[in-house]
Amino acid sequence: MAAVGEPRTDAELAAALALALAQPQQPARALTVLFFFADFHEASRRGGALDQAFEVLAASPKLRARVAFVKCDAEALEDAAERFGVEVVPTFVFVGRDGAVVDRVVRWRGTGRPRSGLTRRRTD
Repeated sequence: MAAVGEPRTDAELAAALALALAQPQQPARALTVLFFFADFHEASRRGGALDQAFEVLAASPKLRARVAFVKCDAEALEDAAERFGVEVVPTFVFVGRDGAVVDRVVRWRGTGRPRSGLTRRRTD
């Protein structure tokens, strides 16, 4: 998988998740981060500040060994957005090795703490 996958359909997202969760050569991969964005949201749209930060994280070889990064256009992937409980953008959904949602960060604007129950936790 490339540093950041960007599926265009719900079927492509399902395939990307299946691939990320079942990579035999990457047994330590513990997490998939889904970044739900929309072009109307300045910081999360392609080329926006959050998009750029997501790309930088995804380009880190150290992180890529343990984390799969997938960008999801919330408007194009409506079924997936609904399945993962996305009501606003940006939303980051953290999917564990077993395919279950571990946590999420919702509508973070880059100042202060994200609105989430996100805590540091080990997944292995």
